[in-house]
Amino acid sequence: MSPNASGDLKSSASSTASGDRALTLDFILKEMETSGLVDPVALNDLRSTSRFRSYDHPLVLIAEQKWRSTKPPARILTLEYLT
Repeated sequence: MSPNASGDLKSSASSTASGDRALTLDFILKEMETSGLVDPVALNDLRSTSRFRSYDHPLVLIAEQKWRSTKPPARILTLEYLT
């Protein structure tokens, strides 16, 4: 899920989703950090909580954080936005 030229994770997510590997929380967080989509401190805070170990789906857990994108227009990263 590396960002495309415009830094958009959605387009690159669809190419990863069609692959053979499962979408994991750790993978998504690393890609978000690499792309600069979310503040690294927020990502590390989530990694250190117990919620990191217990969740239904990685994108649901991320959406529940109600993080704002660090990229303009700084939208809230909802489940709809992430998918």
